[in-house]
Amino acid sequence: MIRREPAPDEPADSWILIPQIAHAVLAADLAQHWGQPPVAELEPRDPLLWAVAHHDDGWEHWDAPPRFDAALGRPRSFTEMALGESFAIWSASIDRAERRGPLEAWLIAGHFCALAERATAFSDATRRKQARPFLDRYHALQERWLAGWMAQSPQNQLETARRALAQLQMFDALSLWLCCSRATENEQVMTPGGCRSRLK
Repeated sequence: MIRREPAPDEPADSWILIPQIAHAVLAADLAQHWGQPPVAELEPRDPLLWAVAHHDDGWEHWDAPPRFDAALGRPRSFTEMALGESFAIWSASIDRAERRGPLEAWLIAGHFCALAERATAFSDATRRKQARPFLDRYHALQERWLAGWMAQSPQNQLETARRALAQLQMFDALSLWLCCSRATENEQVMTPGGCRSRLK
């Protein structure tokens, strides 16, 4: 669940709650309108659009109903999850993607492996150790899924998959910015081409 904080002139408990699945649908809406010159088009379009739209499907049961933090007196945000909870939710998203296709599974696993690595990069040894089984499992599965997808066609290349993952991550970041921010501060998003784009 995304918990958007109230403005200074609003009641302290007037949060806007946005389910993760709704955020993913918004990301897919942004992706649907992407690909017009001069930006790079989506490739391969259909698997990538599906992955963008469904990358947070594992949150479905968690977000309905929203979890409440009684100690703090507010709904829990996705940024306040314990690592074990996040891994279970992310795994559910990846497992659903595997039923769709190897590239979809590779993309969503890559997205969440990157999040796990980022979340534990500067953590203590205990948190890094906690993330290791998740990362080891899905890095190994990613190799298998990528090999299966590349075997389907000579046009299916590693660079294409990597670019698609970067696009998924960009649309995720754009949607999160729209959902979480009141646009009072600028935000920088990494584009698939490797340059940063400033959101104002």
